[in-house]
Amino acid sequence: MSKDNSPRVNANISQALSAAGPLSGPNTVAIKASQDFEVSFPSDVFDSDSKLSYFATLSDHTSLPAWISFDPSLLHFTGTTPPTSILQYFGILLIASDTPDDRDIQSPSADLPDWLAFGGNSFDVPGTAPSELSSQDLTISTKDIYGDLAQHTVHLNVVSESFSGTVGTLNITMGELFKVQLPQPILAKDDEVVTVDFTTLVVHMHFNPTTFTIFGTVSEDMSPQVVQCSMAATSKYGSLKESHGVEWGEGAQSA
Repeated sequence: MSKDNSPRVNANISQALSAAGPLSGPNTVAIKASQDFEVSFPSDVFDSDSKLSYFATLSDHTSLPAWISFDPSLLHFTGTTPPTSILQYFGILLIASDTPDDRDIQSPSADLPDWLAFGGNSFDVPGTAPSELSSQDLTISTKDIYGDLAQHTVHLNVVSESFSGTVGTLNITMGELFKVQLPQPILAKDDEVVTVDFTTLVVHMHFNPTTFTIFGTVSEDMSPQVVQCSMAATSKYGSLKESHGVEWGEGAQSA
């Protein structure tokens, strides 16, 4: 914020908070565990003669947790509270600034996995997600010329172009015929060719792509174990191929 004529709070925030749940204080809303919530503040919540930019952090100036999202263009918070039986308190700061910050920022950095790159001052984060990834949190940090450090957590949800669902864990009883028909809605498209790599179970298990059925009998002399297999979906013209993990829980487990 600028030192002179800085933005001033111009609205009753209790009214906005009460839309999310009961208030336990003028600036505090009580929300149950595992509950969806949203809080919207009016566009004139701050009074200023200058154009404002908006940010949100926790009260200790660290980034919001992944379960809280903030839209600065709408002054809108959304999220789902964590599943816990312990009473927790989170202080959130809604910050309005009437000065541009770009010229004060230096040393931007990001804690990223190998499949992502960081664009530095552009803050671009390009990359190709691995097929087995479903979600991941990223932390981006910036330091200004005054030595202040700000961090922001980005939660990525990876959506597959080929698979719209998961197979999960399949349990087999050794020495008995195993047969399961996979649900067709697991595929995102109708024109995909599906194959299954059974790895160490390749001698025992088979896949019928026409009926979408996995079947076979695992020998009784095989040791109980967890076997990681994969299902691959290839588009009809071969332009896209993705793999999807299948876990045989306890591998081949005797009854």
